[in-house]
Amino acid sequence: MKFSIIMFSTLIILLGGLLLLGINFTPNSVLPGKTEIIETYKTNDGLGLLYVDNVNDTFGIADVKKLGPLYWYNGGSDSNKLMYDMPFKAAGYGGTNDEFMVGVRIPPGSKIKYFSLGNHLEEADPLNDRITLEMIKQFPDRYHIKEVKGNYAFFLTSGYSENTWTLRGFDDKGNIVADKLFGSNPRFILTP
Repeated sequence: MKFSIIMFSTLIILLGGLLLLGINFTPNSVLPGKTEIIETYKTNDGLGLLYVDNVNDTFGIADVKKLGPLYWYNGGSDSNKLMYDMPFKAAGYGGTNDEFMVGVRIPPGSKIKYFSLGNHLEEADPLNDRITLEMIKQFPDRYHIKEVKGNYAFFLTSGYSENTWTLRGFDDKGNIVADKLFGSNPRFILTP
């Protein structure tokens, strides 16, 4: 009986310590705030998560590690808020030699239906403002394409670079309506 009490007490202390360290049994419980997971990718040693905090109207991406039944938050980008005058908000997390995640949020009613992540053009190339989704599909080794679902798109790539931090938004006809070139902010593209 005494041994059972000691074992039970040790188990309670161990579980309490894990919770204090931010380790838990579900991926959602290790995220900051009151969150809802939008999309998940399996990574080399855990999960990549795109989530929304409905209380603060923000979104984030998280690298969540997994070991057996345990999960812990390993970093990410949180509190990303869509600004009223921007076509979209992008958040990235990861390193140049690691997996790199990109989460994108668009405002309700946006014309953007697809996003591409990648680049094969120079910044000064005049095609940047006239590139279409069909043109991008001709370079499958240089681009990732995602359909917007519930005002979000989520990408998992193989490292932070100019190519993995260049985004373009397209309407339902495949015309470019917004972009975020490497090193710049998102902007609207006026199409003829």
